[in-house]
Amino acid sequence: MSRFSYQLGEIIDSQALKADALHHRSDVIATALVVVALIATRFGYNNIDGIMGVGVSLIIFYSAFSIAKEAVNPLLGEAPSGETIKEIENLALAHEGVLGVHDVIFHKYGQASIISLHIEVSDNDSASKLHELSEEIEQDIARKIGGSVVIHVDPINKDHPQYEQITQAIKEIVSEDRRVNTFHDLRIVGCKANRCNVVFDIVLEQDADEQETYDIIRSITEKFKTKFPEMKTIIKAEPKYAYSV
Repeated sequence: MSRFSYQLGEIIDSQALKADALHHRSDVIATALVVVALIATRFGYNNIDGIMGVGVSLIIFYSAFSIAKEAVNPLLGEAPSGETIKEIENLALAHEGVLGVHDVIFHKYGQASIISLHIEVSDNDSASKLHELSEEIEQDIARKIGGSVVIHVDPINKDHPQYEQITQAIKEIVSEDRRVNTFHDLRIVGCKANRCNVVFDIVLEQDADEQETYDIIRSITEKFKTKFPEMKTIIKAEPKYAYSV
């Protein structure tokens, strides 16, 4: 029964059946210890009964601990593997019109999964076209990964005459700071080529307190100012791992 329950639990990915398998196995071991104690007592080894009682208690404790350990993560929400996150990103990038993917959030509670992500697209496309694109990506990810998928669309304007130059400058500045992993959602707002607001998000390698985050943003702003003195930066920082842990 133990082997059957565990194998069936593996096939259908059921923690309940795996826990039942452990329960069957502990019953067998506990019963065997009781039989040994009964036989030993019959031959005058009365102390064996207490020793076997302790053994049965330890088996019950171990079984309870193992079952709880396996059940806690699915109940609280399991963090996905790096391969799963990469697969989600690749599925989105495979669709024509997707310029970038970020802020992938993956929640898994037992058999239920909730996935959300941001895709960067051109702001020249119509709202209906972008809506259709997001639905196609949602269906594709749901079919191959499973779960409920929600996509947020971030329109990006690449028509600014200095877009590529600004992008390259930010890449160089970010690469110099080990506390910053990458950046995304670059938006250039303003009519004049040299006077505009440069808005983007940075992704930190690890969680930082308010003061450290402020220092990082100020450092990037100052370096950017040396390259584009008449432009103003608006920067938002976020942690590298936005999905459930």
